Amino acid sequence: MDRANPDSVIWKMRTLGVYHQSYYNRQAFKFAYSSFRTHFPTVPYVIYSDNGDDYSEYQSEHCFYRRSNVRNYGTGDNAYWRNNVDMFINYYSRIKEACELCKTDYMMIMEDDVYVKEPFELYRDFDFAGPCIAKLDSYVLGFLTRKTGKHFEGYYGMCGGSMFRTSILVDNFDKIIDNLRTYQEDLSKESIISCVGDGNLTIQFHLLGYEYLCSPWLNGRIIQHPHKQYY
Repeated sequence: MDRANPDSVIWKMRTLGVYHQSYYNRQAFKFAYSSFRTHFPTVPYVIYSDNGDDYSEYQSEHCFYRRSNVRNYGTGDNAYWRNNVDMFINYYSRIKEACELCKTDYMMIMEDDVYVKEPFELYRDFDFAGPCIAKLDSYVLGFLTRKTGKHFEGYYGMCGGSMFRTSILVDNFDKIIDNLRTYQEDLSKESIISCVGDGNLTIQFHLLGYEYLCSPWLNGRIIQHPHKQYY
């Protein structure tokens, strides 16, 4: 990396924003938020209450707060049923709003069980990056190959600590929603998608032809997920 020449193609710091959705666990939220802020006090950060706790006290010049009147994760009077297309649209709309608020090159998915242990730099371009542990179901991998003509390693993907290039979601939002409506029924029949984000966001990015990177940051030393001390 050519740090002596900050305008070089090789060395030009990418900017990072954060999307953090939380429900009812203020202690875990505070730990995760503080672990990030210790190293990145001015990075733009969006807190989205999933019809849960009030986090308005965290609002600042560098922190945005939103609260939904419906719940995406879990159950309850205001919760969506699993595999409901409107649920996914709501979730992706929240992330798109966060992207537009932060106006950064990349976004990080923060969760209440993420522990940011060390500062890090985004020193390379990538589409989206996450852990390389669990894999998507073989049916989904076949489905993605049939639809795109490409082979993917098929890592489950976009959990806490994962990151993606903001423009992928913002510029392709209408196409992502169209794909949700077009393919969700087929995927749901196979019981592939059991949660709002995570694997589903990976699938949406792959359907657009984007590649998954095994994250060099989400390695337990820099970013740890899961961290279950308070969660």
